[in-house]
Amino acid sequence: MKNKNRNARLGAVFGRIVLFGLLVVLFAGSASAAPQVDIKELTAKAEAGDGEAQLKLGACYYQGRGIPKDYEKAVSWWKKSAEGGSPAAQYFLGACYANGDGVEKDERKAVELYLRAAEAGFAPAQRKLGVAYMDGMGGVPKSPEKTFYWLTRSASQGDASAQTGLGLCFAEGRGTPLDYVTAMKWYRKAAEQGDNEARICIGDLYLRGNGVDKDFKEAEKWFSLAAEKGNFWGINELAECYLNGEFVKQDRVHAVELFRQAAENGFPDAQYHLGMCYALGVGIKKDTVAAQKWLDLATANGFVPPYSDSSSP
Repeated sequence: MKNKNRNARLGAVFGRIVLFGLLVVLFAGSASAAPQVDIKELTAKAEAGDGEAQLKLGACYYQGRGIPKDYEKAVSWWKKSAEGGSPAAQYFLGACYANGDGVEKDERKAVELYLRAAEAGFAPAQRKLGVAYMDGMGGVPKSPEKTFYWLTRSASQGDASAQTGLGLCFAEGRGTPLDYVTAMKWYRKAAEQGDNEARICIGDLYLRGNGVDKDFKEAEKWFSLAAEKGNFWGINELAECYLNGEFVKQDRVHAVELFRQAAENGFPDAQYHLGMCYALGVGIKKDTVAAQKWLDLATANGFVPPYSDSSSP
């Protein structure tokens, strides 16, 4: 397959900073049905030094829950809670420094805060610390072994993204001997919790026969499950298989159909491939106007071709 960076891209995904879901948990509610918060009462408790109230008030300001959104005030309250020893506040504050939300971006400070929270046993911080050692974030030396160590601690506590990341470590021999069977075990744990990247990783193992019998239909099932939840990386992967006749009988018309499905849902790789199919008349009638449209969209969405051979999509 021409796209050789699939695992690197997935590796970046499991390190994402997503605060919303964790913030909702603070209020024991779902994103769609979270309970109302008495801001006046919560503020009074926070001002009196209640660390849990400070944590929640910071979340209210960060989300704009019952009060206008204000990242700077969120940071202010999380600092107070973090200074009182709250691992959750240390993690959220670290994420703010990593993102530059309400404070000047400072990845070194972010890593310091992740470390404090991770050493206290906070699973999301352990995951982020593992990613920091993978990427060299905040000036820490890259260390596959420390990446593996922290992802293992986080995954063992049930963090789905860390479980996917740990599976990638086993699948790539990153900080541990290569072991596809164990990789599949962790991917399945994460997939059971609804992690979309894990579904794609499972599909990839079936596609290549790594640790399991090669099974294109099973791979297609897992890629399609991920697509149902909005991740079209796997559909793009299937399209490339049909385009190149890899793992399956070549069917360029079906490849174009799959590229279109992913492209219309905003996946830039598929937008590029669809544009090239139109440009070259591969699997579809040549159409330079449509080609330019999809290639422009791919570029606008940040896609950079991984190769320079303009004779192939």
